[in-house]
Amino acid sequence: MDSMSTSMHHFVEAKVAKAGEIIDRSRLAMPTPAEYTDFDEARGIIDECRSALAAAWDVDSVAACLRTATARLGELCGGPAEASVNAAIELLNRAIGGESM
Repeated sequence: MDSMSTSMHHFVEAKVAKAGEIIDRSRLAMPTPAEYTDFDEARGIIDECRSALAAAWDVDSVAACLRTATARLGELCGGPAEASVNAAIELLNRAIGGESM
């Protein structure tokens, strides 16, 4: 297992935080019925990923956290959250690849 540098770990954490911000901004901008939960579910997935990343410092574990989050986000239905969920997935994919935005 290769350890991740502090700067790379911060980079990944920043991408995950930005993904959460995108979900939050979209939720505030779009009125949705109370029974529509995709925004809440997406935010929960992002929060779980952030928590897991706090303890993950090896490259394989970090990549696994990000891949799990992207897969779970991809399972959410369409609707009002679809565009923000897709943007969050794109950010997480960029974090996996180590790309800047």
